[in-house]
Amino acid sequence: MSAREIKDGVVWKNSKLYRFSRREGILVVKGWPDLVAYRKTPKGRAFFSCRADICLGPKPDVGRCQRKQLPRTVESVRLHEEVFGGHREIIPEANIVDVEEEARRKWMAERRAKDEAALQSFAETFPVEYRRVLARFGSRQWQLARLCKLEGGLEMINSNPGLAFAIANSWVFRMNSQPTRTARRLLRIPRRKAAAWLGFPDSERTVKLLGKVDPAACYIYLILNLRRGIPGEMGRALGFLPRLNVDALSLASSGAARAIATPRLLRDVVKRAEDPGCLGEWHELLMDSRRMLRRLGTLEELKPVFSVRGLKRLHDKISGAYTERFGDEALADPVDPAEDLVTPLPPPPIPGTPAIIPLTTAQDILDEATRMKHCVLSLLEDVRKGRCYIYHVASPESATLEVSSSGRSWKLAQLKGPSNRRVQPETLAAVRAWFNSTGAAPG
Repeated sequence: MSAREIKDGVVWKNSKLYRFSRREGILVVKGWPDLVAYRKTPKGRAFFSCRADICLGPKPDVGRCQRKQLPRTVESVRLHEEVFGGHREIIPEANIVDVEEEARRKWMAERRAKDEAALQSFAETFPVEYRRVLARFGSRQWQLARLCKLEGGLEMINSNPGLAFAIANSWVFRMNSQPTRTARRLLRIPRRKAAAWLGFPDSERTVKLLGKVDPAACYIYLILNLRRGIPGEMGRALGFLPRLNVDALSLASSGAARAIATPRLLRDVVKRAEDPGCLGEWHELLMDSRRMLRRLGTLEELKPVFSVRGLKRLHDKISGAYTERFGDEALADPVDPAEDLVTPLPPPPIPGTPAIIPLTTAQDILDEATRMKHCVLSLLEDVRKGRCYIYHVASPESATLEVSSSGRSWKLAQLKGPSNRRVQPETLAAVRAWFNSTGAAPG
């Protein structure tokens, strides 16, 4: 079966879950207690054993929905009706988009409901207790489900999520060809020795830190970074925290954060985290500050801070210096094409509206940075190279929007108010509605 013959979707049939993907091929999974998975690539001739990437949460990720091809013009609507019958009234050009959008949304909703029903049937093969525990983890639930089958596996997952995650993925932390046998052996020995075998420091402090890891923060790169950082200052700073969520582990493992991170900042990051599965606002503030200081040539000015509010003040100070310096330089030498403020930027990838206005020149972006008091000017080169685009949101409130390129499509990147303040929920909803209505989101 070629990739063109595969239609994306999820099916539950004969006690097996089938997931079809044009990009990845066909995945066949047997639920609990078998936990066996096979895959065939779009160009492959046979199935091979694999590890399944299945989500057991209440809202499983069903993957991208295939966008149904619908008529785009009045002529194509007429041709479609002549071939398939039905109402032949010519739809006015202004209503074509509304008809297409409504049909597309209805089709996608039906498709999503079928996929979720299939995944729910698969999830129901697991005991309720196991399903509830596994759904808390951010990734690799399949490997953790196999750990549950071993003696002591469920108890390890409940009492020490970080160590259990490392044991379930032991081949990542230390090469071994028999991960099931390795996991069984590590569950039987003292936890300190199990952590040491996986490459973590041999200490009780290591076991305590791994026990603080939020299940939603269990991602391979974060646990590997934690293993690398435990012996240093970051490891000691993390020891003061009641729990380690995604924000805390990301901040502790960020090279840009080494100059500013303090135990008080880490505690504030954990306290402010509204969703353990999402990076907080500190990440954007830190990366923007670092980018601006690097161009200013004063990276050493990044000093320790003790709260997210302090990081905001540092960011605003750097942003003001950046806009003042590079804005003045650009105005002083308008004949330089690289700094010409009136030369048009690439055309906007998504058409604007009276409320969402694309910034089409460097002068527009400079004015936006001055008006909104943030560092949007530092993205000017990325706009010129087609990596992102900037819009000014005029209502329901004043804000700056960045959309970034992800290859063949665009995605919402940042939406900030004056001085990088968070926008109101209605503003975010309005921007998302505009973005989705344009068809820019991947199908």
